[in-house]
Amino acid sequence: MPRSHRLRSGAGAAALVAAMVLAPTAALAAETPTAEAPTDVVSVGPTATPVAVPTDPGTVAPADPAAPAADAGDTTGGTVVVGQRPAAAPAPAPSATPAPSATPAPTPSATPTPTPGSVVVVPGEDSEPTVEVFSSVATPGETVSVYAYGFADDDAVSVDVTGPAVTPSTSFTVYSYEEDFVFDSAGEVSFDMDIPEDLDLGVITVTVSDASGASESAEIDVRERVPAPTLSVPTGATAGIVTITGADAVPGSAAGVLVADGEIVDLLASFDEEDAVRESVAAASGDTEDIPFDTAPVAYDPDEQVAVAIVPVAADGTFTAQFILPAGDFAALSQLVLDDEQAYFSDSSEFAPFSVAEAAAAEPTPSATTPPAVVPAGGGTTVVQRPDGTLAYTGADQGLWIAGAAALLALGTALVAVPRLRRRFGR
Repeated sequence: MPRSHRLRSGAGAAALVAAMVLAPTAALAAETPTAEAPTDVVSVGPTATPVAVPTDPGTVAPADPAAPAADAGDTTGGTVVVGQRPAAAPAPAPSATPAPSATPAPTPSATPTPTPGSVVVVPGEDSEPTVEVFSSVATPGETVSVYAYGFADDDAVSVDVTGPAVTPSTSFTVYSYEEDFVFDSAGEVSFDMDIPEDLDLGVITVTVSDASGASESAEIDVRERVPAPTLSVPTGATAGIVTITGADAVPGSAAGVLVADGEIVDLLASFDEEDAVRESVAAASGDTEDIPFDTAPVAYDPDEQVAVAIVPVAADGTFTAQFILPAGDFAALSQLVLDDEQAYFSDSSEFAPFSVAEAAAAEPTPSATTPPAVVPAGGGTTVVQRPDGTLAYTGADQGLWIAGAAALLALGTALVAVPRLRRRFGR
């Protein structure tokens, strides 16, 4: 059964499920109070506390300068070297060996033991400062994730935003995940940054610097926001193949459709569900016409409680996704992949709930013209002749046979779905 490119990528699939499992943590980050109008400094909380700062032009100040600034002042002048280990105490042990001191040091030169400095003071290869963003494309009002590494450890983080659309009055908001907005002991930092709702379209440059002078930048293309497609969920669906349709989409794009168990919808809704779908479809690469779309129904795994299909959008802006669903309560949402190479997406639709009923067991209807010939087979087993002359094996209780067939079908689905998921997550 074909599966989406996202399903073929362990990273993208794992990110989707991780986003669901870690939703409460993400919710804390998403629900922190929004920073007020530009002010000099607001302390950065450990769970993504927003920091609003003046931008001059578009400058994003780090967390509470009162705390890191003191350290930064103390470490200016290159005393902290990027990528070097802290001075590993030039091994005083060899020089302070009193045992050979009894012998008037005749053989220190004869023993080819390297000097402590030659052994310890060998700095590791410095890593180049690097700045990465989750997506090189963003829309006004969106939050982007930034990851920087290769900087001086424990230095204060400085963030500047520049670009043709950035003016002295433009205000950005940075969310730190640590109490102090500093690089960690490995010279790394992660943070989120809000793109202002009223920012003009165009390219902006995000520059991250440390107090030792290291600096690196990454560009973000701010594009027009695309509204979410209209999603239609079925009514009166029964277990088996369930079809979900969509409209008002961008022709030629790809639509990611997510179906989740109704019991976890509230959990998913407690944070930005857009992120879950983005993570799930962002693993695709190349142009949309190169995406291996799902051309057959995607099996739902009750253990994972989620299934995602990626389907093409037709010229009239419609799309169709099919899933193999058991009976139960579900909810679906969709988001368009406009440029998967640069992770450019539309807004996501709201969750649309729907129910799937148990498939009705159809009672066999004997032919009006040819009555079935019942031949004893022993042990409560009978052989029933069909109107077309073929024979079908059945038990004494037709309902039990149908239930057994349904169980086998469910088992077959599980046997197909579980290995796919294990391959998908590398388990």
